[in-house]
Amino acid sequence: MTESPLIEARGLSIAYRAGRETVEALHAADLTIRPGEVVAIVGESGSGKSTLANALIGLLPEQARILSGTIRCAGEDVTRASEAQWRKLRGGFVGLVPQDPALSLNPTMTIGRQIGEAARLANPAASGAEIAAEVEALIAQVGLDRPQMRARQYPHELSGGMRQRALIAMALAGRPRLVIADEPTSALDATVQKKILDHLEALVKQRGAALLIITHDLGVAADRADHVLVMETGRVVEQGPTAEVLRAPKQPYTQALLAAAPGFRRRPAEAAAPAGAPPPQEVLRFEAVGKSFGGGAPSRLDAWLGRAPKPGFVAVEGASFQVHAGRTLAIVGESGSGKSQTTMAI
Repeated sequence: MTESPLIEARGLSIAYRAGRETVEALHAADLTIRPGEVVAIVGESGSGKSTLANALIGLLPEQARILSGTIRCAGEDVTRASEAQWRKLRGGFVGLVPQDPALSLNPTMTIGRQIGEAARLANPAASGAEIAAEVEALIAQVGLDRPQMRARQYPHELSGGMRQRALIAMALAGRPRLVIADEPTSALDATVQKKILDHLEALVKQRGAALLIITHDLGVAADRADHVLVMETGRVVEQGPTAEVLRAPKQPYTQALLAAAPGFRRRPAEAAAPAGAPPPQEVLRFEAVGKSFGGGAPSRLDAWLGRAPKPGFVAVEGASFQVHAGRTLAIVGESGSGKSQTTMAI
């Protein structure tokens, strides 16, 4: 017997007020997500992906209006649910990983405190020590090193990829049955992207939960999703099992998306310089450069507040390279590896 859907949308149409006009952003969309499934919604910017996702968690903006259709969570009709009803569902039933960590994290609070608030909502009876242990476990699960130190850091002290992983930890804190991830890996490098998606998939398998991925990356959908919806200008133009849709797309828009998907191509080898030609001009030389933060004597603010200085850590160590005129140099590495700090040193 097929399990009942966690989320079911039928004929959902949503419009936004723009001055005196009303613009339909979503038209008659159907979506079903069952326990254990990974579903991907794919489409270009403005196709309606985020509007559909926000409707499923009751986070549509004030200027949005549901024109028609229904939304059901675990069989309960929540199409016209109040904010109080949605608060009961958010966190425990459905968790959201928003797209932009710079806008979604409080710059005045440490990462640990923000994750701890989400964990506290899920377990109000837990002690402070239990919440602290849960926060460190979540930080480690999403692939951040030195959980104790990361918990004490503020958002501006983390790289973009690290901030994204902190948001994922917050979404997982309530142990939701459904996780909606809106472009969850757009700020992550390939190796960390794999770790994060592996972890989210493990959540689905271990807890019988489901995962909805909103993405423009067909590679993510092809590699991770059981079921895919393709959206264009507010309409679901094609959906079905991922392998079938991507192997034999029926709609011209899906075919165009596949044709435009970037591949990995090797650049042609550079031709050797003619004999006797002068070497390319060196415009930058970096030799054994290092950069560290914290450590040492306490600052005047630390002394005034009577607190110990933060422990120091090395961001860049022994970096050496040259940049030549007419050439392109790429600095590659995982989030937090020191790429941005090297660039700012330059």
